[in-house]
Amino acid sequence: RYVSGILYRAKQFSENTKETVEETAKFIKQRIHDARKNNEYLSSIFKYLLNPEQAQAETTFSNPEELVQYQTRLAIQNLIRYNAIVGTTETFSESMRMLQHVLLPDRFGNERRLERMNDLFEKYTANDSDDTTQRNPSHMGSISTSSVMAELRKDDVFMKEFQEYLKYEQVIFDFALKMHHMQYDLAMEAEKRKAEP
Repeated sequence: RYVSGILYRAKQFSENTKETVEETAKFIKQRIHDARKNNEYLSSIFKYLLNPEQAQAETTFSNPEELVQYQTRLAIQNLIRYNAIVGTTETFSESMRMLQHVLLPDRFGNERRLERMNDLFEKYTANDSDDTTQRNPSHMGSISTSSVMAELRKDDVFMKEFQEYLKYEQVIFDFALKMHHMQYDLAMEAEKRKAEP
């Protein structure tokens, strides 16, 4: 996800565009190395998962890692406390099906509107394994997330540093993914019960 984000920003905003996979990997390595030198961790997810008071709260942590650990706990608590519906791009079809279940209850005021909404969801909830789901093509030529990751994985020392940099965001993602699977399973069970005579 981190590498995808770097490539997306390069494409969208002409930010740090590199000509080759190797140059892109070198740029990412330097960026991560500089961040870890300052004891920084990836924390961009907090802008989505902390409420304004939590994000602005004064803290008295002696080092940056303690702050990120604290924010990680708050983010996970918020997912539970605010009864968040979790969806991921990695499970896009499931995420859309779950949103459809939540947003289109049995009692929908206007049949025509319900039909149009169902059509819209059907367009985006096609099974990922068939050809009906359209994927965005890469506009970066041969520089894809998988090619950059393959280049980064050649450097075992860097990968340890990379995993350290991502570790708290990974904790949140892993928790949210488990939450997503539980929510999806419950939603599909409810749909199955609804369909029974």
